[in-house]
Amino acid sequence: MHRLILPALLVLGLAACDGEDPVDSVIRDVSTANHAAAAATEAEAAAKAAPAVAPEPVLAATAECDVEVSFGSYGAGPDAALRDSMVSLLKADPGVTASEMKPWGREGESTLCLVTKDEAAANRLYGTLAAQLPSTSTRAPTTVRHRDGRSRATVYPTAH
Repeated sequence: MHRLILPALLVLGLAACDGEDPVDSVIRDVSTANHAAAAATEAEAAAKAAPAVAPEPVLAATAECDVEVSFGSYGAGPDAALRDSMVSLLKADPGVTASEMKPWGREGESTLCLVTKDEAAANRLYGTLAAQLPSTSTRAPTTVRHRDGRSRATVYPTAH
């Protein structure tokens, strides 16, 4: 009789565990509970660190700049001589009310954002800076943009 009871209990025990080791089952349940608690704690900390109001949308550079100059690179950095020439020209310009150089690349690429006192100053400044650009450049692409959408850019010389 003991020979029948022991195998029957073993079969009932395995059936109750669905064939899974009870220790593995407990470890899985505890691990799942720990992960859920950690996720809840992280979410709570993130909610406390986040501002109470939604952040303001970031405006594109052209939306806040009357004239914008982008100094790019073909792989050897921007045209530093052209950038320095333009920056020194702007220092004495009475039409510029604010300027900011915004770096964006790994080789020194940047965008110069200029705010002018009025539309006439923006037009004059755009014309002056656009005239500074060479028509082609093997060194680096440079672009001057006006708030109204006009732009002038250097192009890479093509072989004929």
